Amino acid sequence: TRTIPFEYVKLALHKYQPKYVVFFGGEAILEPDLLRKIMNEYPDKRYLLHTNGTHYNDTNKDIYEKLYGVVLTLDSYRSEWLKKYKDYSDEDIVSYFKLIEEQKNKIIVTHNVFASHNDPYYVEDMKKYNLPSTNWYLFVTKNRDQEFLSYFRDCMLEDFNPNINVFPKLRLLVDGTLTYDMRGVYNLFHVTKWEDKKLEEPLPMSNKCVQCPYKHECFAFTMFPHFVKDIIDNVDYELHFCKFTKIFWRYKHG
Repeated sequence: TRTIPFEYVKLALHKYQPKYVVFFGGEAILEPDLLRKIMNEYPDKRYLLHTNGTHYNDTNKDIYEKLYGVVLTLDSYRSEWLKKYKDYSDEDIVSYFKLIEEQKNKIIVTHNVFASHNDPYYVEDMKKYNLPSTNWYLFVTKNRDQEFLSYFRDCMLEDFNPNINVFPKLRLLVDGTLTYDMRGVYNLFHVTKWEDKKLEEPLPMSNKCVQCPYKHECFAFTMFPHFVKDIIDNVDYELHFCKFTKIFWRYKHG
């Protein structure tokens, strides 16, 4: 596992002066000493941690206490589903539910909508746990097989309004590269060679997306326009995240 050198982190924070700092990975919590070092050096920032919840324990609880929010990838509340489709161990399951129980007030949920293998009881269970409204992540894939989710439609009818309008974040990658592309393909420059003009360069977009009337309701397009371009320009069928964006738009706007 490679870790971002602390000097790169310091340089990026000094140059960009962000109000919010998001720890993401992989699993950023697997580098607790680095997280503590950053948070102690810059106590005025608001920190968020992206996590799948499987490494929460008493040894890193102090980090969670300092976080502004915990962005939890929550695909199911059911251990049998998580074991079957996410390959979680019994130990992972214990950490997962302990995090939900002990950090509920800080949790921001991100729910993956896959092309297939979705938990049909997700919305029902979410209400039982009384967690905040979900950020739906329409999983970006060129998978041809698709599964229509009735619960996705039903939650629209119940005025359950997931937030899918998000935008690319400036990312510091492990090698010191700064980019709005989490894969590190487009829009690259190194933190040691800071260029303000690079921050303003738009990511490439597919003409199919630009011409789509639903683009401003599309999670994939707003957050990953470049990634979507690489996929959508090379297929001749409707992708599942396109299909579900239409469902969302129709139920939102009638």
